[in-house]
Amino acid sequence: MSTAATCVHEGATVQHLLTRGFLLHGELGAVAVIIEGIDYILLTDTFKDRLQWDKQTGLFTITELKLQDDGEYKVDNSDGQRIQITFQLTVYSRFSFSLQYLLCVLSLSLDTQNCSVLCSVENDRDVTLSWTREKEILNKTSSPHLKTTLSLRLDIERHPETYYCEAKNPVSSELYFTPLNSPVMRKENIV
Repeated sequence: MSTAATCVHEGATVQHLLTRGFLLHGELGAVAVIIEGIDYILLTDTFKDRLQWDKQTGLFTITELKLQDDGEYKVDNSDGQRIQITFQLTVYSRFSFSLQYLLCVLSLSLDTQNCSVLCSVENDRDVTLSWTREKEILNKTSSPHLKTTLSLRLDIERHPETYYCEAKNPVSSELYFTPLNSPVMRKENIV
């Protein structure tokens, strides 16, 4: 049997009741052992102060997730009949996000304003970057090359609408937005 979870640097719970057995993780092997449903012993410092076992529910919880926690976990249950459950944990990074005005020209005689705005984010697994106006995606980019910078430029004229630059992955979203009549870009987190 297998299951999956997707998390972003917070915490994950291994959803399987365990009163006697092991929690195994990838090449580390056994990381914890449950003794007679009473207590557990942590077998590696990798999860020190981050792995908890609830003896009431029999569930493991990993807090303060790190990218290195990503991978396959197995719950090896030896309560009477031996059952092994496989659990795939995917950990995503938070965004490193920036936005800058490249050039803004305000023409008082024509009452127009044109701007070139660049939105950038540090690329990671499954990240997309897009510009949106009134729920319409104006342009969008992503790249399979990790640890590079995704950048998306937008040339806009003065409109009463608000423009949004959004960086997102499967578990979180951040966006910058501004009406063009305001020189200030504001940032919002959406989870």
